[in-house]
Amino acid sequence: MKEWNPIHRVLLRDHLYPPQVSLRSCHDLPPIPCDVKFELLSDYVDILPKFTNIEDLYLFVREFEEVCLLIHMPRVSNDVMRMRFILFALKR
Repeated sequence: MKEWNPIHRVLLRDHLYPPQVSLRSCHDLPPIPCDVKFELLSDYVDILPKFTNIEDLYLFVREFEEVCLLIHMPRVSNDVMRMRFILFALKR
């Protein structure tokens, strides 16, 4: 019979809450130049349309594009802005 060793014990917490490993995203966000002040203001997030998979996808994309065109940040491309804002527009 093996002797009990406190160094090799497994806590109940380790069984109930295994370590979470997140996979790397399939796309990388384009970098923003260091000298550009880029803030995702809550005002911008509030005006974004919310997509919950109940609405029409094409209508959501059109509204999302219109809102993104209203927001202008110097030296930040529209694609970078859209990629940063889309996560705040998608709901579960």
